[in-house]
Amino acid sequence: MCSSSTKKYSPPAKPSATKRSASSSRESKKVRLFPAIAFDRLLTADFNYLALVELFDKLRATPEAHQKNLFGQFTAKSIKDVSSLVSLLEKKNLHLADVGKELSHLVNFEG
Repeated sequence: MCSSSTKKYSPPAKPSATKRSASSSRESKKVRLFPAIAFDRLLTADFNYLALVELFDKLRATPEAHQKNLFGQFTAKSIKDVSSLVSLLEKKNLHLADVGKELSHLVNFEG
């Protein structure tokens, strides 16, 4: 009743190299949406409100910024993400602490 041959489990096939290159090219296009200078600054430890505002201003200058929905909100995910972060910081008044820290630094070391 039971067959003596057992079937071995084989994992599903991995995607082909062409599919990987297509997905990696899409990912690289997403990264290119961020201006290089501001994006590098966000990856460092001195990530703050002023860096977010700088990035948001540069993103608003891209062609994706002109794509808005019926309610006037941005449709590009990168712009929506940065916009929501800026609005959250402003809503909680945390941007005042970042600006005060920057002002204190300028007075102490460059004044």
